[in-house]
Amino acid sequence: MASTSPRSQPVLSFFQFTTGAPHPLASEHVVWLPQIPPHSIPSIEIEVLGDYILVSEEYLYHPCPEYQYRSHNLRVVSWKTGAVSRVSDILTFLVLSTAH
Repeated sequence: MASTSPRSQPVLSFFQFTTGAPHPLASEHVVWLPQIPPHSIPSIEIEVLGDYILVSEEYLYHPCPEYQYRSHNLRVVSWKTGAVSRVSDILTFLVLSTAH
């Protein structure tokens, strides 16, 4: 289960589907991901891949009408150990202009 804390920090929690209790194979039942950057619009997707969870984070920044930029991060989380690894980081700029 993924959620966001009141301080805008994504959290992964690991439970058994059958009982709803914390998963017995997870050494850490709650894993905190890095805080969401201020002044960004987040989009976070997760996919379970066996013993790992792939976390895809995209943050849109639109500081002024002339330009915006996006930050994309991929993280792999071991739901059994609670280890979090960043595997990719991409920054994209887009200049918006009304001039022809």
